[in-house]
Amino acid sequence: MVSDMQAALLSSSKRQLIGSRRDRLRSLAMIGLSASMVSVIILIASGLFLLLLVNALEWVVVASTDRGISVVGLLSSLFSSGSDIGSGVSAIFP
Repeated sequence: MVSDMQAALLSSSKRQLIGSRRDRLRSLAMIGLSASMVSVIILIASGLFLLLLVNALEWVVVASTDRGISVVGLLSSLFSSGSDIGSGVSAIFP
């Protein structure tokens, strides 16, 4: 037979196990939430970067067609020498 003291100890240990499982599940849920938030931030940042890249390429194409220069010619002059492009704009690799 189990005494009242042993029964109380057994029931408290069962509560501790249930509490520890609950704590583990809660911490796993928080880890999952944190990972989801980081993933969303990375997706938003990459989307903004792609938007910036597309706008920059559009600017290059529009600038080249307004001046009557081919896109390849504009890009090669942008990377090789800044004197062909126009006033106030310098090249990346002069």
